[in-house]
Amino acid sequence: GVPVSLLAYVATTDGIAAVIPASARPSTADVLTGTVTFGDAIRWNSLRDGYPSVAADVPVQWIAPLVTVDPGPTPHLDPGDTAGLSVRVVNPDILPYQARLLTVTLGAQTPQLLEFVSLNSGATCVTCPANGREWVVRLNVPAEGTRDVAFTVRALTPPTSGVFSAPVTATLAYQGLPVAPQPPATATYTVDNSVAQLSFGAPGSAIFARPGVFKLPIFASSSQSFLTCKQQVYIDKGAGFQLVGALGAVSSITDTLPSGYSALWQVQVVAPNGQTSTISVTVQTDGTPPSAQLAFTPIFTQTAGWLGGTASDNSGRLRAVLVSLNRGPFKRATLFGDGSVRMNSAQSASSAVNWTFPLNASGFDGETVEVVIRAVDAAGNAGPESEPVTVTLDAVGPLITITESLTTATGTASDGSGVAQVQVSLDGGKSYQAATFDGENWSFGYETWVGNAPVGVVVIRAVDVYGNVTQAVAATEVAASPDHRIYLPLALRQAES
Repeated sequence: GVPVSLLAYVATTDGIAAVIPASARPSTADVLTGTVTFGDAIRWNSLRDGYPSVAADVPVQWIAPLVTVDPGPTPHLDPGDTAGLSVRVVNPDILPYQARLLTVTLGAQTPQLLEFVSLNSGATCVTCPANGREWVVRLNVPAEGTRDVAFTVRALTPPTSGVFSAPVTATLAYQGLPVAPQPPATATYTVDNSVAQLSFGAPGSAIFARPGVFKLPIFASSSQSFLTCKQQVYIDKGAGFQLVGALGAVSSITDTLPSGYSALWQVQVVAPNGQTSTISVTVQTDGTPPSAQLAFTPIFTQTAGWLGGTASDNSGRLRAVLVSLNRGPFKRATLFGDGSVRMNSAQSASSAVNWTFPLNASGFDGETVEVVIRAVDAAGNAGPESEPVTVTLDAVGPLITITESLTTATGTASDGSGVAQVQVSLDGGKSYQAATFDGENWSFGYETWVGNAPVGVVVIRAVDVYGNVTQAVAATEVAASPDHRIYLPLALRQAES
């Protein structure tokens, strides 16, 4: 016996395939040795190293099939639903697959979510227990051919409520290489053992509507996954539940309501698994408009102020108070009740709510604004507009000019709302005396000064009719001492609160 090395392969148009030995058989030896017997065939015992001892299990070849799993058009199942499961095996090799074992597994063992019902075509059963989750079948695939194996599977009822994922795997015996296994083909079913949770499009236990056609919006929780076409919506308005339609086709419930109507509406979702969810709300008609009152504030001198008042709705729930300035668009005010925001409880004349609306007087000097308010309730009834109320905005002090001489300080003072008085200080702002003012011009003779010793500057202070103050300063030669302090504000034309 002379040691020999053997390499066998099949030449293809783009390379070589079916290489022996090494990666094409269980043995990983790079070179096979041993006695070779030449006769009508080559016999090399070393080729059997690593093969199964049972002849029936000896593979024809290690393979690299293309296996895919198709869960069918409806992979989302309710308990009791059946689905068609298909496993496709594509053989890219030049040799056929003979009596290969295909193992298909449905989900986890605990809890079991799926079971096999039948093997329909493409293979023969080897191990196919009734109601099992793992079946082994035998199939043949011609060289460079395809085989489809069809099953029917059924969804089981999970032990708890929810939506569950059930992965499916399919593995062909001897697929891949011993040193580089080929992963199984996969797909996923979901088993829906839940029921949709609904909510209404309005908060609170009661919904108010105007008499006539009424539409009640309903919403399903977006965090849930469910077959909306299979779950049904029912409504009970006091005479028992009646079918509305499939959940996926129902977004609202419409009815025509008479005046004085009040009834409890119950909306129920029924899932194919038998689970139900129910929500309810009292529906009442309200044809009476709400009312709103403005607490009149004639003047705003703050840079940030608030209009305010009360509002009430005798027959329903107040939704908003709307405020219009100078016939502009209505804007929503803030509603309060007993010191806290209260939007979702019924109001009445005896429990009126307060409202506020911001109004900024910054930069205004006597300008007026016309205020109109109205209230709207939850049924959509709009109350009448209030009579216009005029509010004055003034946060700016008077405008002052100064002309100084050796004996007299003169100037002008003007304001959008009017100047109430002009005062003069020669002691740096420690004390003031009234100047002579005729509504436009002012003057002050230094000889009339009776305050502290002059400090070399004249300080003019003007106050408008709403208390806004402006001060101005000019140098003067009237001084008792070169050492002095001047008491002035840090900012001129500042509104006084």
